[in-house]
Amino acid sequence: MTLTLAEIVKSVKQNRRVSIYRDAEFMRCLQALNTLKRTGLLDVTSVSRDSSLLYPLNDSMFDRRSKKEPWWLNLNGGEPHAKPARQYRSPAEWRDVSDDLHVHYLHVALSLLGPVHSFSLRLDGPVEAQALSKPDALGWLSRRIARRLRDALGHLVECYCVLEQDDSGELHVHGEFNITGPNSTTVLRDRAKARKALRLAGGEWSKARQFQADVPAEAPDSGWAGYLSKEFAFFGPIVRPYLSSVGSIYAPRFNGDQISRTKVLGALAERIYNEHRELVMRSA
Repeated sequence: MTLTLAEIVKSVKQNRRVSIYRDAEFMRCLQALNTLKRTGLLDVTSVSRDSSLLYPLNDSMFDRRSKKEPWWLNLNGGEPHAKPARQYRSPAEWRDVSDDLHVHYLHVALSLLGPVHSFSLRLDGPVEAQALSKPDALGWLSRRIARRLRDALGHLVECYCVLEQDDSGELHVHGEFNITGPNSTTVLRDRAKARKALRLAGGEWSKARQFQADVPAEAPDSGWAGYLSKEFAFFGPIVRPYLSSVGSIYAPRFNGDQISRTKVLGALAERIYNEHRELVMRSA
């Protein structure tokens, strides 16, 4: 049976807590506070001891090489039925933040752990088929990636992964990780080891393997985290079931979440967000 959009909206709106509009309002407020601090118009210690913050406000949270506006300045986010931000009295609890904000804070948290690299990985046919057969495709893939990285680099690697599918429906993984550890030799060698580990996790191609995994030398900025959120609109509690019910080519083929992260990184991101949330609430 094909559900109408109105039926899907009705079925989820009573329990809906996530709102990208509310998260965008939070990010705008936070960016405004940072601007006031940088220009000397705000003494952050008047609302919080800035030096005590795990991640004090600074421009790196908002800097981006991309010319595209950050998602918090482009409000739609594919959720036309979400409530306007003004109806929320305070920023979301961490458990209720949107995927867009979640990834942004995973990016911020990772930068505290050392040098950060972005990565992209394409899968071979058998590995993709196995992922599609799992109830949590990304969970299964991220465990493969974590295991291969640990074996190659000799230590646990903190990372987060985002699973996407291209226009032809093929799966690929993007993310960020900190590959520097106690046994690191050179950045160049660590990157080579990480690329090899990613290829093995994705099912190493027999041909053109140099195009299967990419670990750029340039450190990612907040624009990369914003880029990874480009398909999150298809995964909301309204949009995803609707696309699936009408057989849209944009409906996700895989089961489970679109984001995974290591436990330590997730806890760190939550702590930083809660500090910034309190800062915004006290300055209101």
